[in-house]
Amino acid sequence: MSNYTWVCFSCRTASRRAPVAKDVRCRRCASPCECLGYKIPVPPKARAREWAVLAETFYDSRRRHFFSQQALRTRRIHDIEQEIARLESLASNEGRAAAIKRLRKQLEQLLHG
Repeated sequence: MSNYTWVCFSCRTASRRAPVAKDVRCRRCASPCECLGYKIPVPPKARAREWAVLAETFYDSRRRHFFSQQALRTRRIHDIEQEIARLESLASNEGRAAAIKRLRKQLEQLLHG
């Protein structure tokens, strides 16, 4: 397994750590480092403009991923709510009641977990 590149954008320093490393800190300023993975090239420290572009790209990608995950979560909540409503509109039976209970548990986990 390859080591990943962890960077501090404020100091423009990079270090290599295992992908499962927790709380990687900068050697110079002790601020938390960001994990870039092992494929993204890191510019030389002297090229501040390239570091700025790297930081902007990294945070933009992170933001897009977050919003994408939120949209998927919202879609899943909506689908579960619709399925519960559909099952509740049908005649009651044991299997349907168990399915509704299971779906409500999933919905609760998505909303509060």
